[in-house]
Order: sequence, then structure tokens, then C-alpha cells
Amino acid sequence: MELKERRKALKVIAGGIGICAFPFSAVARISEKDVLKWDKEFDAIVVGTGYAGSAAMQSLLDNGVKNVIMIDKMPYLGGNSAYSGGKIAVAGSKFQKEENVEDSKEKFVADILKSGHNINDKELVDIMVEDAPRTLEWLMASGVKFSQLTRSGGHSVARSLSPGVGSYITRPLQKRF
Repeated sequence: MELKERRKALKVIAGGIGICAFPFSAVARISEKDVLKWDKEFDAIVVGTGYAGSAAMQSLLDNGVKNVIMIDKMPYLGGNSAYSGGKIAVAGSKFQKEENVEDSKEKFVADILKSGHNINDKELVDIMVEDAPRTLEWLMASGVKFSQLTRSGGHSVARSLSPGVGSYITRPLQKRF
């Protein structure tokens, strides 16, 4: 039932005019015969085609898992990631060196903890900061072309890299598979 019909029905009920007039038969019902049969098997099913899904799919393929499928609720690839700013923060990148930006992993960790009011999971922050250079290299090897070094909110120096928009990350990953 559409939103306008629901509102109309609620007004009728709230006004006390014919509570029995609510069309119960109009409520959508699904029967077993309406459900598509799924008889295929996969070693992995990736749900979502945004950053995480595309990276997971490529990682599975890179590690030899071939019988995989990627699904999404949307009729296009990329999810909301395709519309995002598409940034990754990395301390000590070649982009920072080219622009003489002084940075360190310790400074990056301190910025993240400060932005998170020191309630972050420090162990996870350390992993994220430590793995960021490797993730950047993997993305670039996958065809992502980063071109902009900026200082994002909460960072004490410029360390955020962007290819332009999020689809410039998801599309190269998806092109590989």
C-alpha cells in the first residue's frame, strides 16, 4: 500500500469514520509459490557492491576463491559508496612526501583517538592506521587513480586521498572481476 493510501486510511480511522472500512484485503501478502527457487551453491556470497563488497569480492578472487557471487538490492553496482567522496587517509604516503607533509602513524593514531573522544577501540585504530598504506597500494594496483591530497576534518595534517568520487574506487575494483 502506498504512503498516501496509508495516511488516508489512518485519517479515516482517527476520525472514527468506519473503522471497518480499512481495506485489510489490500495488504500485500506473499505465498510460497511467489518465492523464487534458488538451487545454486557458492563458496562465498558477497552482499553489497560498495567499497566493502567490491573489496571483499576482489580479495576472494585474489586468494583463489572462484565460485563466488556478488549480490545487491539495487539495480546498479556501487551502492552508496559510488556517491560518496571516496577518500582514504594514509600516513606517510608518497603523495604526502611529494608535498612535503610531515606525518607519522603515531600522529594519525592520536588524531583518530582525539576525534573519537578517546573511546575508540585503540587496537582497531592501530590496525587501521598500520594497514592503510598497504590498502592504498592494493587499491592503486587495482586501477584506482588517486589525485587529491586534502586535510579532512579531525586530521592535523593533509593525509586524505581521493580519486574524485566513490565510483572511481568501486568501478576499477569491479572491472577486475
